[in-house]
Amino acid sequence: MIKKIPNYFSHSDDRGSINGIINTGTWEEMNLISSIAGTVRGGHYHKHTTEAFYILEGRVKINTRNIHDSNNHIHEETVHSGDFFIIEPFVLHTFTVVKDAKWLNLLSKKMNDIDKDFFRE
Repeated sequence: MIKKIPNYFSHSDDRGSINGIINTGTWEEMNLISSIAGTVRGGHYHKHTTEAFYILEGRVKINTRNIHDSNNHIHEETVHSGDFFIIEPFVLHTFTVVKDAKWLNLLSKKMNDIDKDFFRE
């Protein structure tokens, strides 16, 4: 249910390396999230916002479910540092932090108090 995105390019030489993370999409908001092992985040979905996540460090178990799935099929996947993935609208997502983690979160629509695209079941 998460769509993993591979690097679009990589280059290494004697100076170090460059890894191209993403070169598509339009992102209006970016956040840095730090979480302690054992904590849970998310438990929501969006109707109009696509989210992208880049795991900087740690390990996180993600449970996802399309809210339109009448069978309520839950998909579980564990991600770790270096993983980059996208979660589309109408996908309920819950993150359980397995090992202290930091990640970047990009949103295709910025969140605001007036038109908050944030829903819980």
